[in-house]
Amino acid sequence: MTNAERSSYEIVLLRFGLLCAGALLLLMAGRVNASGLLDEHAGLVVFNVGLGAAGLVSIGAAGLPNPARWLRWGLLAAAIVEIIVSTVLWVYSSSLPAYVRIDSG
Repeated sequence: MTNAERSSYEIVLLRFGLLCAGALLLLMAGRVNASGLLDEHAGLVVFNVGLGAAGLVSIGAAGLPNPARWLRWGLLAAAIVEIIVSTVLWVYSSSLPAYVRIDSG
């Protein structure tokens, strides 16, 4: 495989990765929106807008004629953000009971 072929192959994979990362970020924005916690936690509204904007930027970056190589870090960032969003939604939606009752049988 020549350098030109490898370069075009790498660009295609980068574009596909950026499209998937953008879709994942938009999916996370939808999960935050559908969680029903936006009225209780105002910080999630900003988080939701940021996720949507980052997803659209990632999809837009995939359409660039020659995407920069440093955009590969966006793929890792999208995976890390997915873990953070899932954790934050889990923490906010699973409230601890006021007391714990042990059933001894």
